[in-house]
Amino acid sequence: MELCRILSEDKVIMAVKDDKKLDAALVSGKRVVFLLKSDIMTVADVVKRCKNAGKAVFIHLDLMDGIGKDESGLKFIIKNIKPDGIISTKVNIIKIANALGLQTVFRVFLIDSQGMESAFNTLNKITPDAVEIMPGVMPDITRKFATRFPNLIAGGMVSDTHHVTDALNSGAVGVSTSNEELWKKRF
Repeated sequence: MELCRILSEDKVIMAVKDDKKLDAALVSGKRVVFLLKSDIMTVADVVKRCKNAGKAVFIHLDLMDGIGKDESGLKFIIKNIKPDGIISTKVNIIKIANALGLQTVFRVFLIDSQGMESAFNTLNKITPDAVEIMPGVMPDITRKFATRFPNLIAGGMVSDTHHVTDALNSGAVGVSTSNEELWKKRF
């Protein structure tokens, strides 16, 4: 499933860190799961459960235990785990995943203006399917990113309805959140 097409309708991505959140995500009407915590022993089963529930699933590769963060690791993931895509803060991982045909989300942590300029420079060198900026509760910064990169996701600290509407009104195509109440709302 293509991420940005789904976000044009759903707007909210379910950020899942544990089994309880996974159970809630599987019965949610939202269709995208960002799997933020996983390990090599259980991730294939989790991805299969998500796909059986009609969800697109993206593995945060940087937070996955037990697998190399390199081309061989990505090839293993594609062959054996079969997610819709990956999330990473690492430029080389995004480049390799793109070359292998995986959808990619490049996650950027913004702490100051220098970090923002660095992110813009990096985005001139890579072509992820989407960029997730964190924290996602900065409408002015979201607006600046959205003008330069239209497939923008706001994530991190998104915890109530006005955070979601501020991000969407500032140009984000969607938000990622672990707040189950926001998974139930339509935006």
